[in-house]
Amino acid sequence: MLSKQEKKDVQDKLSNARKEISDIRKILNDINTEKESWYEKKEKAHNEISTILSGVREKKKERDSLTKKVKELKNERTTLNSQISEKVKKLNELKNKKSTTSTKLNIKGNPDKIIKEVEALELKIETEVISFEQEKKLMKVIKEKKKQLDQSKDIIDIVKDIRELSKDIRDLRKKAELIHKSIKQTAGESQVIHEDIISRLKKVDELREKEEEAYKQFFEFKKQFVEKNEELKSRLPSMNELSQIMKEDKKEHIAEKQETERKTINQLKEEVDDKIKKGKVLTTEDLLVYQRTNMENDAKNMKDKAEASEKKKKDSTDEKFDKEDKKKVKKEAKKTVPKKPDKEDKEKDNEDTKSSPTEEITSEKDTARTKKVEE
Repeated sequence: MLSKQEKKDVQDKLSNARKEISDIRKILNDINTEKESWYEKKEKAHNEISTILSGVREKKKERDSLTKKVKELKNERTTLNSQISEKVKKLNELKNKKSTTSTKLNIKGNPDKIIKEVEALELKIETEVISFEQEKKLMKVIKEKKKQLDQSKDIIDIVKDIRELSKDIRDLRKKAELIHKSIKQTAGESQVIHEDIISRLKKVDELREKEEEAYKQFFEFKKQFVEKNEELKSRLPSMNELSQIMKEDKKEHIAEKQETERKTINQLKEEVDDKIKKGKVLTTEDLLVYQRTNMENDAKNMKDKAEASEKKKKDSTDEKFDKEDKKKVKKEAKKTVPKKPDKEDKEKDNEDTKSSPTEEITSEKDTARTKKVEE
């Protein structure tokens, strides 16, 4: 058992060790809190990046679809512009042909204009109320103009081709203009989406910087956590050893105290027994001492009885296993070397099945001791 000074020294060391370990655990918890905080920041940035990139992929699909549409529209516009160029070239050729033919036939006036004038005069005769004289004059004018047209029949055919070609060119240009507007609108939409993608990717770059910084901080605090945890592990055995010393000392102290109490009670019991022999009157304290002594003896006897019973049971079990093992060995021997058992083997087997004298004596002693305890 420790002396007072030794006990004080151990208690001081144990108290200091517990305080140091408590301080280390507090630091460890603080480091862990900081470590987990940076890990959550890293995960938050990572999740935001994943969400943004998912949106970027969708936006890129939209942009690529619009870009494809713009490309198709441009190809269509190019085809139309090519057709327009061909028709314009043909139109210029017809205009030159018309001019050459007019000069050759010495035709004055514009056949188109003459045709329009004839059509206007005929419409006037059909729709307006005019006198017979006026109608005759108009018919005369129409006749003269048609005569001019007959002279310029070739020109009229050329003019007709020019008119049809001009109409085709106008239609193609209108269509090309509509396609151009569609290209402009679609390209504008694609540009808006493209700028949105650029903005999102810029945000991703910023978040990646945050994620990288958060990971660095997390890794640093994790490193500190591991180092501090190793320090804690290295200090625990020393504290546990000191705690074990204090526990052992406490057990020894309790045992010593119990032994002192037992001696005191035995001394008091002897005094009570002496009083009983001399026929003296017992006090309440004497009765209590006597009662306590009997209770302790009963408890001790019950404990001894239980231990004896357990030992007997264990010995019986071991004996049973030994017999079974011997029988197994004999069976195996009989299988390998078949022969008739001789007289000595039979006697040995008979001895194994009987209880040994020593065991019977022990059993009788246990029974006698049990009866004595019960008495």
